[in-house]
Amino acid sequence: MRHLAAVVCCLLVIGFAGPSAPVAGQIPTSRPRTTQAPPPANTGAPKTTPDAKSDAPTKEAPPKPAAAPPAQLPPKEAPAGSTFPDLQRQIADALKQNQIPRALALAERQRTLYPNEMKATADLASVLLLRGETAKAEPLLRTASTQKSVLYTGNTAALLGDVYMSLGQIALDSGRATDAISFLLRAVDNAPTATRARYLLAAALDRSGDGTRAAREIRAAFDVDPDAARPSDYRLLAKTAKAGGNVKAAAEALKGAVRRFPMDVSLRLDYAASLTEAKLPAEALYELLHLKMVVRGDASQIADIDARVDRLRQEAEASTPEPDPQLESMFSYLADADADQHDAALPTIQEVVTMNGGASLVPLLMLGRSLKATGRFGEAERVLAQLAEREPQSVPVLAELADLFFAEGRFEGARRAVARAEKIDPKNPRLIEVVAFWK
Repeated sequence: MRHLAAVVCCLLVIGFAGPSAPVAGQIPTSRPRTTQAPPPANTGAPKTTPDAKSDAPTKEAPPKPAAAPPAQLPPKEAPAGSTFPDLQRQIADALKQNQIPRALALAERQRTLYPNEMKATADLASVLLLRGETAKAEPLLRTASTQKSVLYTGNTAALLGDVYMSLGQIALDSGRATDAISFLLRAVDNAPTATRARYLLAAALDRSGDGTRAAREIRAAFDVDPDAARPSDYRLLAKTAKAGGNVKAAAEALKGAVRRFPMDVSLRLDYAASLTEAKLPAEALYELLHLKMVVRGDASQIADIDARVDRLRQEAEASTPEPDPQLESMFSYLADADADQHDAALPTIQEVVTMNGGASLVPLLMLGRSLKATGRFGEAERVLAQLAEREPQSVPVLAELADLFFAEGRFEGARRAVARAEKIDPKNPRLIEVVAFWK
């Protein structure tokens, strides 16, 4: 500052000193004389005519200071609880309690106070997306992608990745696959470990017709974080495997999906179809029979399942030179069990379990039913209890175990089995049937 002040003072002195006298030996410059009288005393530097030129250096105005960046802090009059960290905590609490209207009001207030903060803009867009207001959220997300985050103490790269991921999801949902790919590539660049963006990128590539890149991207997403996968992601993984000629890998992909989402009926139907394509018709039949135990009275779905079972039966009968022995035995068992011929059905289902190696739930469950139907309660309990331990989330198994306990008069054990089942799926048709019968 002292140096700058000295420079300014020198400039001021030079600017007001007037023309200097010629140096000795120097040829004076030819200049026309003026008849203008000298200015009165104490009036400052002499004035010249418009044509006259002054030898004095001109005084330069000091540079204007750069414009200050927009303020990020709220006005001094802002009420308590309006600081950025305060609002962040309040929004997080509202979302945790699923209080979406309150979260929206807080997010709007936050953005009013901090309009240039990327996190504030992104938060408002996120809440609007939760409310389904995509048209309002999209321009906010585009704005957030151009802003900086000054007050946010978290990972700003991950935040920007989330912004681009949301834009990619919106573009994908509206059928703009090319735009979605552009946004999602930026999302992955900013947050490489945010696998949701990778799953969406794979879907966008598939929509655009780039199956090779889609297959590569969906496998990478599953490698990074399979727990983040959704049913549609498993379907895409199966689709790319099938497109590559590996139908067994496609069936394995959908098998993983069914384990993750056991109540998704359409997913189980897809899995059953993939098992048929993989030349595993008996496993396909078990999956369809299991579906009949969990479908909640939807007539169209039940009709679809029955039609698929009939198709498998017809294919088994028409197959040459011999049908699949496991499939043939299972259909034989079903015919006897439906006719209440349990003594004839029992050895058949025991044979099926042996051929299957105890790998599938349905043959074991049917064995438990047949043992109970023939009065072999001890053996039935052993089979069903072991199956319930192996498949703790299977409501059909728990319902059969409860039915057995009720039949034995072990009401406390039956009630415990029912309570476990009701926590998982209180509307399961077999569970409702058992409770209604013994009530």
